[in-house]
Amino acid sequence: MRTRVLLAVLAAGILSVVAFAASADAAPGQSQTFHFNSLVDQFGTPTGQTSNVSNCPAPVLNDFTDVNASGNGVTHQTVNGAGDVWFTSTFSGNATVSYWSGGTVDSNGNVTSIGGTEDLVVTGHLTEWFGFSGNEKNAVATGTVNFQGTVVGTGAPISFHDVTHVGWLPGVDENGPPSFAFNVARC
Repeated sequence: MRTRVLLAVLAAGILSVVAFAASADAAPGQSQTFHFNSLVDQFGTPTGQTSNVSNCPAPVLNDFTDVNASGNGVTHQTVNGAGDVWFTSTFSGNATVSYWSGGTVDSNGNVTSIGGTEDLVVTGHLTEWFGFSGNEKNAVATGTVNFQGTVVGTGAPISFHDVTHVGWLPGVDENGPPSFAFNVARC
């Protein structure tokens, strides 16, 4: 289905807990809910090109991330008898995010390593929400990330807000690029 493309798009666009949500394999006609309280050493791809003129520092848009967070999260997934799927994932807690100039990804868009120069480290409060719904004809995914904190070393305040939305309309290749997408980031 579109899940493989969705994960690549979301990983490229925003910090996420989608990898955790995708591990919940509900059988048709079932729902599953998972509660969790940490995101330790979760790697993320750069935020990348945005649909707006962003005022975010270069590392926030261009660097790979290493997120270490503790707080509370819930992931819920439902699959109906036709194989249609819905899932949401929320997380809120304290986090340290390190921005690294380099990294590698596998063929599915998952970050396999980060390295290079550590350009920025921030600490503060992270809140994330992600949702996906899909059936044999179309799919949509939406994510929001909000971070309020300080830059380690300078104590300067920093905020980050990102909204990403992608969709595949009926008739498009489910493994191809989405029919429409936007990613808006503000700091």
